[in-house]
Amino acid sequence: MNGRILLVWAAAAVLGTGAAVAQNPRLDEAAREARTLRAQGKHGEAVFVLRKALEAAPDDADAHFRLAEALGEYSGGQANAGDFTGAMASVNEAFSELDRAVVLNPDHFEAHLYYGIYAMNVPAFFGRLEPGIRHLETARTLAERNPERHPAAGQAVLYRFLGQGYKAAGRAAEARAAWEKTLSLEREGENAVAARKGLESLASAPAAVPANPVPAETGDAASLKAKGKAAIEAGKWTEAADWLRRAVRGDTTDAESVHLLARALAEEAGFGYDERIYADQNWRTNLAFEMARELETAHRRFPGDPDIQMMYAVTCVQMPFFVGKIDEGLGILEKMSKNPNLPDSIRAEAAFQLGFGYRKKGRGVWAGLVKDHPDAVAARGVYDEYGLRERRAGAGSGERVEISFHLGFQDELEPQTAVWVEDASGRHVRTLYVSGFSGFAKEKQVDLPEFAERTKFEDTDGVTGASIDWGKHSYSWDLLDRRGKRVPSGRYTVRIEVSWWPSMRYETSAAAVQVGGKPAEASAPKEPLIPLFHVRYLKR
Repeated sequence: MNGRILLVWAAAAVLGTGAAVAQNPRLDEAAREARTLRAQGKHGEAVFVLRKALEAAPDDADAHFRLAEALGEYSGGQANAGDFTGAMASVNEAFSELDRAVVLNPDHFEAHLYYGIYAMNVPAFFGRLEPGIRHLETARTLAERNPERHPAAGQAVLYRFLGQGYKAAGRAAEARAAWEKTLSLEREGENAVAARKGLESLASAPAAVPANPVPAETGDAASLKAKGKAAIEAGKWTEAADWLRRAVRGDTTDAESVHLLARALAEEAGFGYDERIYADQNWRTNLAFEMARELETAHRRFPGDPDIQMMYAVTCVQMPFFVGKIDEGLGILEKMSKNPNLPDSIRAEAAFQLGFGYRKKGRGVWAGLVKDHPDAVAARGVYDEYGLRERRAGAGSGERVEISFHLGFQDELEPQTAVWVEDASGRHVRTLYVSGFSGFAKEKQVDLPEFAERTKFEDTDGVTGASIDWGKHSYSWDLLDRRGKRVPSGRYTVRIEVSWWPSMRYETSAAAVQVGGKPAEASAPKEPLIPLFHVRYLKR
């Protein structure tokens, strides 16, 4: 994540310091002050100056563009400092400002260009790839229309990132043409280097083969929907989604096809993590965002369909905070909960989801408090509010070690957690649990560095499970090592590693207990994020 956000910061450097836009004396003065602040590394202050300038000229496209430009740089500084929550919020605000700029001035070349470059350099789950390509294509049209206003250097940047977007979208021929155009405009320099690397990657890339290919059969939208329904009934969610994508494209007026597609995507994503994560760490996230995009389109297309409105609103609420949709979702749910023309069941569901959304929004405020002021009395109050909530797993019998711990914090997403056992010399004995993403991504994950280093993921396949969250959790170790052999008597250490995101909170803890002889128990020191960690050796 860090590197991708930092690339947004680097976009301004690729383009040069400040793009050429129309003149506005007050805005020009603010822009000069902001440039000085940015040169001094004071990106937050630069954003503040440009926000004030925008307040004085809310209908000035250049004011929105200047703020977006500064926000892009600011996001890079936030990411570099480890503030990914702030970085992603700044990136989304930059996109919003660029959107507003092109609404006010559809021919604003720089706004289209920056939108495209930013879109190519944020993670896929932002859902900006296709809009980014469209903005770059619009910038290309504007450049072709007025070539004298857009020198070769600026166009080289445009075609470089257009090639990147086309490749990411699987449009190899268009990517090749864009990168060849880059080289025709610039033979040396950063854009030329990127274009050559892109062309080399196309030459060496194997032909894409879908993981679950659907027969190349086509048909009208009704028959495609019927095939999708049949695949759903058979539990073949990937195949169902493929058929239903075609059905939705074939008939944009059929709300039922959208319902079915959303269900297929939700079911596929809802299965949790599996082996596909190793090949593509964004696989499950991309499914969720595809569902969100389909429902957003349907929300606009079918404003009178309460089921689609509900599905879209719930999706907005459940999306991560940095997507910036929660307030939109809450607004829809508020109206639905008070609409006397809707059935009571729908109004009740809207009220429930409304409460869920406000609770989530409040949790986000607490997460920000803990991240920004971890040692404050108020932060301890947050941990106190996350009192014990017990969930038991793996209860055992006979000679064993019982393990109990409490995760004392709840973030936007469930944390990545690992629990494992080591012997007295520090050798890995057995993994008892690891969260799904990390367990399947293995060495490609970065959330649990200590677990990765100590265990090398030697025995995670049987103990990788759904992510656990705030509360008390219990596991049992049957004194077998990872090869199924009973361990000798001696001193063993149980370790826990937990990583929360996006607050970037992180904690490890360990407790050692003597196995063999008399029953024994031990506790780790209390920590805010893991306030309870207790192990007990039992004879029976």
